[in-house]
Amino acid sequence: MKFLNIVRVYGIGSGTRLHVHAVFKEEEEAYSFISNKLYTIKGINSIATSKIIRRYKIDPSILL
Repeated sequence: MKFLNIVRVYGIGSGTRLHVHAVFKEEEEAYSFISNKLYTIKGINSIATSKIIRRYKIDPSILL
């Protein structure tokens, strides 16, 4: 709740993994967030990232 860049969080599989959607203006901002915020949270052991390169459908509930 304290990270405004994170807009959605889903539990995956057995509940030990999360799928997180976050919004950043610049790649450097995303990198800094992952390095300086996410990795400092107790219990986070690894992070895999993907970058959206093209949108085919926009969810009207979240305007990016």
